[in-house]
Amino acid sequence: MKKAKTNRVAVWQANRAKALNRACIEVAQLLSTGVPLAVAIQKTAARYRGRALGNGKRLKCSSSTLFRAWYSWKKRPSPQAFSLKYVPAHTVSIPGYVRFLVLYFCAGQGLSVSQAYRLLDCIDDGVPFSERTLFRNLPAARLRRLAKSHRALYAARDQAERQTRELLSGIVRVAGTKARSRRLLPPLGGSN
Repeated sequence: MKKAKTNRVAVWQANRAKALNRACIEVAQLLSTGVPLAVAIQKTAARYRGRALGNGKRLKCSSSTLFRAWYSWKKRPSPQAFSLKYVPAHTVSIPGYVRFLVLYFCAGQGLSVSQAYRLLDCIDDGVPFSERTLFRNLPAARLRRLAKSHRALYAARDQAERQTRELLSGIVRVAGTKARSRRLLPPLGGSN
């Protein structure tokens, strides 16, 4: 089943279109005061270069970029002149039973996601998605909580085993000393 294409524009793309629209308006104002086109574009490009667009992206506004933007803006003076023909790549969807298996391996068996992926890779003889895609499709917050609880569980288990070993070694040591002192046990190495 194909997903319908959406016309939603990313925030950074809308901010890019608005910034380029404002830059072209400034170029037009400079031209109206008698400044040559090349000088107006160079000044405006220098002012807008590196502006934050959101999502960690910055405006790449060289003189040549602004020249191209200027000529497309002259045909249609609006922010829509700068809309990108960007369509996100097809994302791989991971079936629900695979996500369930990975979470089962992680929660029930105490494996990491990488180990679970390798196990799936061995079972299926090559899974049709990457480990990174698997990480993107899993609930990250749940996995962090799960890993934290596993670490706490393993630490508590190790501490309990350590305390049990110490307790048992102390009981055996005390019991062995008392028994030998009362001569309830035959001497070591002797018969009868």
